[in-house]
Amino acid sequence: MKVFIEEQRITSWWIHVILILSIGVPIFLIGQELYITEAKGGELIVGSAVLLLLMFGVYGLIISMRLRTRIDEVGVHFQYSPFHRNDRILSWQDVKTISVRKYSALIEYGGWGIRSRGLRSKRRGIAYTIRGNMGIQLLLKSGEKILIGTQKPQEAEKVLYTYQAKFTSHVH
Repeated sequence: MKVFIEEQRITSWWIHVILILSIGVPIFLIGQELYITEAKGGELIVGSAVLLLLMFGVYGLIISMRLRTRIDEVGVHFQYSPFHRNDRILSWQDVKTISVRKYSALIEYGGWGIRSRGLRSKRRGIAYTIRGNMGIQLLLKSGEKILIGTQKPQEAEKVLYTYQAKFTSHVH
């Protein structure tokens, strides 16, 4: 039995720099307000503190994001933490076609993350991505389209071919 397992998370240094700098702005504003005057009643301090808490929350959310993928004899399992509490399981009996393909996150889905965009969502379906431009494309027998990003396209493809004849009607 072949199994494909992958866990992706956000590792881009520039995202962390932007988020840390955005946290620094409210800290700076609070410091400036405390230094300049104590007589204004603290509206800026309260607003900056709320903004600071919000930014820490966003940063915490972003660094906690994980896309876990598993392909095995049951089907394709995936979980996009912290948005999914449990694995989503797409059983082989529900899969019409499956392939590994190159995609454009910005053009096809409007970016990375959990994405389905307006009119494009019907045509392209929903995408679960963290980074990159390679994904596991599924077309379910129900007509639903799902793309799951991968940083290991060759490994995923090898495992998909293992299950091709056994469970799916077509693998590209």
